[in-house]
Amino acid sequence: MDRLACVDLPRLRRPGRSPWALETESAELVAILSRFSPHIETSKEEGGLFWLDVGGLVPLFPSLEEWAQTLARELAGPGHPFSLVVGWGRFALHAIARAAGGAASTRVLVLDSLEQERSLLCRVPLSRLGFDRASLGFLDRLGVSTVGMLLRLPPAGLLESLGKEARRLFAMASGELDMPASRVPASEALQAGRILEQAVSDRAVILALVADLLSCLLARLEGSDKAVSTVHLQLASGRHDTVVESLALSCPTLDHATILELARLRLETVELSAAVTELTVSLEAERVPREQLRMFDPSGSRDLEAGSRALDRIRAAFGEDSVLRAALEDRHLPEASFSWRPCPRLAAARPRKGFGPCMVRRILPRPLPLPGPPRARATAGPYIISGAWWQGRSGQEELCREYYFAVDDDGRLLWVYRDRGAWFLQGRIE
Repeated sequence: MDRLACVDLPRLRRPGRSPWALETESAELVAILSRFSPHIETSKEEGGLFWLDVGGLVPLFPSLEEWAQTLARELAGPGHPFSLVVGWGRFALHAIARAAGGAASTRVLVLDSLEQERSLLCRVPLSRLGFDRASLGFLDRLGVSTVGMLLRLPPAGLLESLGKEARRLFAMASGELDMPASRVPASEALQAGRILEQAVSDRAVILALVADLLSCLLARLEGSDKAVSTVHLQLASGRHDTVVESLALSCPTLDHATILELARLRLETVELSAAVTELTVSLEAERVPREQLRMFDPSGSRDLEAGSRALDRIRAAFGEDSVLRAALEDRHLPEASFSWRPCPRLAAARPRKGFGPCMVRRILPRPLPLPGPPRARATAGPYIISGAWWQGRSGQEELCREYYFAVDDDGRLLWVYRDRGAWFLQGRIE
């Protein structure tokens, strides 16, 4: 029986999200998952539920545990919990993943045997599976609260007494019926290569060869509804000496000049240990509706597409992590109230109405210890922030900060706090 992995992402079931945002995030997740398995399925009934075929992957990874932990690191993000379970049965993995995860938790679990999978499945509460509340309410009145208790009911009596959803749940839990799923089509990959008669080290010559291969690949996309989303450059200098560079485009495009400019910037930064003997260019193409190509308003004063192309050039020259954006986090400590996330594309500004001018706080990466109270001609405060009092029994020290705004002799407005008698500079106000 083939091994499967189930990835459950509760945030994709969160109500109130726009279909476009869900489609965009799902596509990004599929792009990540496709690097870890060639076969991906998604649930026809529930959002945020994916199954991956992990058969044959162990030769590529030291173990399934290592594969799962590597995938988990790719999926991890601030405020983005998920569950990842590796086992055998589609429904069993779905149920265990739903029970293992939660609104604010992340868990990775690799099952050792079918017996362990069956044991964990039987302990899953029915309330975590998202089925019809009326049928589950009837089961609850019977004292049936877990999958194991459901499976111990006599099938004949169950079919006569319970509703359609409960009978369907029983069939899937017992293995008589599989969960409906649909295959996720992989993004189309186009590839062209050239074996060089003479080794080449001149980057201008290499770029010219890339331009020729790129023209051939883009010609195959003409007239379709697809555009290039990622470019892979593979430079081989020998049998075991290969450099692979990937360029992710913020906006899918078919513009030859734009893609070639990014390739030029990346080639300038690549270190080649020897002259190139073989060159391969691969493109990942995705379907792009006409509306998406016009998603930025051209009538505005800011050219967002040009800005995104500029960010693409920066990433191509300095790496994927060179362009980040600040994102607010639901945390009460100032230094934890934001995080840095990738910025794949620029979006139109959305100013909030009804808010007056606010102070810009330049927060230091780490609070700077001060020798004593700040020398200031005016102060305002204290504004108290406390935390960790709810974990007092765990041995973690309670946090209590007294924040002040202080105007120093040079007229600078400093943001300082006192913690257990010690003073720190958190930042300044502009």
